[in-house]
Amino acid sequence: FPVTISDFGYNNYLNTFGDTNNSNTFGGTNYSNTFGNYNSSNTFGNGNHTNIFGNYNSTNNFGNDNEDNIFRMSNSQNTFGNNNELNTFGTNNQFNIFGNNNNNNVFGDSNSNNFFGSDNGQNIFRNGNYSNTFGNYNSFNTFGSNNNSNTFGDGNPSNTFGNSNSSNTFGDGNASNTFGNNNDLNTFGDNNELNVFGSGMDLNTFKTPVSSTDFTSATHIYGNYNCEIFKNFTGGTKLSYYNASNVLTITDITS
Repeated sequence: FPVTISDFGYNNYLNTFGDTNNSNTFGGTNYSNTFGNYNSSNTFGNGNHTNIFGNYNSTNNFGNDNEDNIFRMSNSQNTFGNNNELNTFGTNNQFNIFGNNNNNNVFGDSNSNNFFGSDNGQNIFRNGNYSNTFGNYNSFNTFGSNNNSNTFGDGNPSNTFGNSNSSNTFGDGNASNTFGNNNDLNTFGDNNELNVFGSGMDLNTFKTPVSSTDFTSATHIYGNYNCEIFKNFTGGTKLSYYNASNVLTITDITS
């Protein structure tokens, strides 16, 4: 049944709601409920788990401790508190706000303009992730292909990125991440080590941020040998590598 502007107390479970559920208030501990499509402007307390939400979920407010819920397609402008884990989100997730401690969630394709707080780990993001903002300490997350214009805070270790990563910004302390092919125009902060780049940028170590650089005509940065990008005494950004005679060579990063 559709419900509009109603107030539900605590311990709501095993209920089935039809389509068009708007402006309702649910107390805490909501679980095993099924909501149809077009759910908007509802407020849910803490402890929401094993609920199923249909398509087109927007401007809803969920408290803390959201776990094992399923959200279908087109989730936008929702606010989730802290401790969100083991939730499944369908495609087209945009302009949502997630608090801290987001772990083991699965997001479908087309995730854009979402905000995630700190301590995000072991989440899976499918393809088409762009213009999202992630706080600090993002680790062991998996991102599909086409990751563009995202912003990551400090302390990002052991994440996996698919192919086509461009114009992303990473803060300081990026270590042991794996990037697929075709990586360009990304910016990395300080203290980057043990990262692996695919055939688009093989075997490079970034020790200084690189932003808005066109690597189209570059050769060394795509070679099958180690290169290091660093800042010299005068503040210039350079690339170093050992040539066939094992002589350290320093050149421009686009050479």
